[in-house]
Amino acid sequence: MSKRKNLKFRIRNVTIRDIKEVYRLLTANRPYVGLNSRYTYFLLAKDFADTCVVAEHKCKIVAFSSGYVPPTKKDTFFSWEAVVHRNYRGHNLQKSMLLHQIRKTGVKYFEGTVNPSNEVSKRNFRELAQLLDTRCEEKVLFSEDDFENDGHEPEILYRVGPILHSRLKMNIDSEQISAEAVERAMCLPLEPNKAATDTSDNEFQMHTSQIRNLDMRNQVKVASEVLI
Repeated sequence: MSKRKNLKFRIRNVTIRDIKEVYRLLTANRPYVGLNSRYTYFLLAKDFADTCVVAEHKCKIVAFSSGYVPPTKKDTFFSWEAVVHRNYRGHNLQKSMLLHQIRKTGVKYFEGTVNPSNEVSKRNFRELAQLLDTRCEEKVLFSEDDFENDGHEPEILYRVGPILHSRLKMNIDSEQISAEAVERAMCLPLEPNKAATDTSDNEFQMHTSQIRNLDMRNQVKVASEVLI
């Protein structure tokens, strides 16, 4: 799919009804992602729907991101798995879903593991830290020896933070996102009269074509969202 097209995506919490479509998405994009049992994803939708999301384009699920807040680390969101349909890559959906999950959980730190060969996710995690103007630390979480040398690559832990949530605040209509507004909201402090409006709606739409063309301070291409 052409990256020049003006596409709109809707990001929302996953539901049990989504899992059949999510599983087909995961299966179709191997070996880009690992694949666990269907039961695993049903449990995620049942017990962790508040921290797992899908991205839709014209009512079709084109991306999925799962994660949770560990019981022993309440200030941290751990990103477990993310997949973007091959026809929709290049629209910053992975970073956009992660930003959504970080904001919704209100955490101070973001963590995720990446295999050494996964250059896209490594870049996205580093750019996430640049976008949030914070640190990104890396260390081996599980080694090849831990996997008994069965061919599984090491899992490298990326820890991003501390995170200032003022950098996630936006006071713009999700239907009217502009490059100027995104840059102001993501990179600069909000003015007192620009406070974000509270709403119970946890869904939003975004114009990725406008966001993708941003020339931001760190030259990071990102998708963004409206604060709820």
